[in-house]
Parts: sequence; C-alpha cells; structure tokens
Amino acid sequence: MIRSALFVPGDQLHLVDKLRRRPRDQQPDRLILDLEDSVAPSAKLAARNAVATALASRQLEGEVIVRINADQAGLDDLAA
Repeated sequence: MIRSALFVPGDQLHLVDKLRRRPRDQQPDRLILDLEDSVAPSAKLAARNAVATALASRQLEGEVIVRINADQAGLDDLAA
C-alpha cells in the first residue's frame, strides 16, 4: 500500500539528503523527481543533469519516479 509520495524539484535534490536522515517509517513511499513545472526554465539543464546523476548513483532508495516535460523538452529529459 502506498501511504505517501513526495515531489522534489530536480534542481533541489539536496532535499533528498534530508529524507535519508529520517527514520524509514517517516520517509515517503514514493519519491518523484520533478523536471516539469517545479523547475524554472533557466534551471532545466542543471535539473536534468542532477537527476541523471542521482539515478546513475543508485543511492536513491525505494520507488523513484521522474516526472518529465512535454514536447521537445520531454525528449531532452529522456535523453539525459
């Protein structure tokens, strides 16, 4: 059963570090890394790179979902 999901802007992944310090039963069941409307257009590239690095590191625990943009920006998100 899913109790909670937390959206984290892709350009603010330092917030995920705060989650790791909490007891497991106080962490969200799903972590959603957002590249869409929570990220300013000027920060999209940095957010894509940060999310790609975080996923590649395999240090994110639990279920992780990436919310991407539409149109060409979404293709750029997928490519990253």
